[in-house]
Amino acid sequence: MTDNSKSDTDTVTLAQATVVRSTVLIDRLVKEYVAPCLKEQGFRKDSLNFWRDAGDVIDVVTIQKSQWNGPLSSSFTIELGLYWKGIQRDLCYLSGMDKPKAWDCLIRERIGAILDGKDLWWDLTPETDVKAIGLDVLNKVNSTALPWLVAGHNLAVSLRYVSVSHGPAHSDAFKAVLEGRPITPLVPPARKGFLVVDGNEYDMRTKESRKVYDQGMRKRPSLVRFAGSDTSYDLNSKESKKALKKHVERTNKIE
Repeated sequence: MTDNSKSDTDTVTLAQATVVRSTVLIDRLVKEYVAPCLKEQGFRKDSLNFWRDAGDVIDVVTIQKSQWNGPLSSSFTIELGLYWKGIQRDLCYLSGMDKPKAWDCLIRERIGAILDGKDLWWDLTPETDVKAIGLDVLNKVNSTALPWLVAGHNLAVSLRYVSVSHGPAHSDAFKAVLEGRPITPLVPPARKGFLVVDGNEYDMRTKESRKVYDQGMRKRPSLVRFAGSDTSYDLNSKESKKALKKHVERTNKIE
């Protein structure tokens, strides 16, 4: 009997055997183990992104798939974020979002860095014991991710988080907002032809700056934005990367 619940894109045939694509296993794992847990804690869901509005701050849990995923081998990690609405507005840092992703947050960290300072990715193949991986993910969400987010509701703790994930420039700006001191927005004023990548500004009209930009992109920053613009480009999305390329080609000319 044919299982009509599966689409052709969910499976792959290898050596006369049909197996479930590893990327589909990630979706199933999130649906069966992560989503119910976070829903119970008050999170809402949009695809692989979860958020919970806690008043002044939005808690964010984003499942990030590897860009190198294929039908027979895939991996994913968990990104966490604290989106302080007022502070991100005052710092001109991706403000006004109702359901931000982790990389939209001024305060963000991967779950592995919180656990032991190492980057943690879960690997899946068609032969993987999804239940074992799912229970491990669930345990780490409950024991590490959720407590980290709740602790960050304390502004002093969030300030420490900023210092760890971004360094002194961001933490000084964050602290200035808390103390009511004059601040310099993290995103510089709009200047034609400039691009902001993870807080660094590049003059896309010059060959030298464009070369530095290309080198920086090899380190895979997650978020790119033109200076002074509300438009951001998520480099984890193929569609967003195409839009960024068109934007660069349309608005900038190399001397």
